[in-house]
Amino acid sequence: MNQDTSSENPNSGGDSSAFAVGMHLLPLVPVWGVLLSIALWLIGRGDRPGLDAHMKTIGNLLITFFLANIAMGILFVLTGLLNFGVVMQNIVIANPIAFFTALSTMIIPLVGFLVLSVGMIILLVIGAFHASQGVVYQYPLTFPFLGR
Repeated sequence: MNQDTSSENPNSGGDSSAFAVGMHLLPLVPVWGVLLSIALWLIGRGDRPGLDAHMKTIGNLLITFFLANIAMGILFVLTGLLNFGVVMQNIVIANPIAFFTALSTMIIPLVGFLVLSVGMIILLVIGAFHASQGVVYQYPLTFPFLGR
């Protein structure tokens, strides 16, 4: 008779790295990813105490990313409002250099959105890689809102 003689309890946290990898990658899923990541943490946190540290780092990244996006949105609106008069005036007087200069300042926040989005994708994948090895990855340039 084959009996399982392994001493590992299935609820002892042996698969906590799989939970941690899922928590790091689920925010990449549009709309529901953050909620699914929180749900995965809530499901596994009782049996896998190491997941709390992963969730804190993920939460810090998401909150920092959210605030940075709000700042980029405010910058986009402000540059749009400030340049609207310049753009409209230069359309009327047909000054293409001033027109494109005013429009180019509105592109800066859009590039910021793009850089933030690509950076977050890269950081979440790096965090998932470290989580697969059992290491809690401290994301760079994040504020410790939830602690470290």
